[in-house]
Amino acid sequence: GGAGGGAGGGAEGGRADNSEAARARHRERERAIATNHANWTRPVADAAGFSAFCDGFELLAHTERIEALLREQPPLRATHQALVPAVLSYRVFWERYFYEVELLQRQEKKRQALLRPPSKAQPAPQL
Repeated sequence: GGAGGGAGGGAEGGRADNSEAARARHRERERAIATNHANWTRPVADAAGFSAFCDGFELLAHTERIEALLREQPPLRATHQALVPAVLSYRVFWERYFYEVELLQRQEKKRQALLRPPSKAQPAPQL
């Protein structure tokens, strides 16, 4: 047997490996962002949040990550080739991509926080 099971493997009740499950879920959601052209052309839902993100976004700081993404993710590379520069500028494409990825990360942190038991066990109210 080899290591490797992908998204389908794993015990249903095993919570010990949920960080791997979370990473697999995150990769799948990133792939969905990358391949759906509507993600790139529709207006951003939170325009103010996106604008604030862009204000702090340093494109040059992401050059190596962008090169790795284009090399390692053919679906993202294909979307990039289809949209840049005909539909979006290089900068806007990557601002949108990294913004969407950051939103995914925030959603996952919220999800994990909801799944985590409260830090102080409070006794159930007596009726």
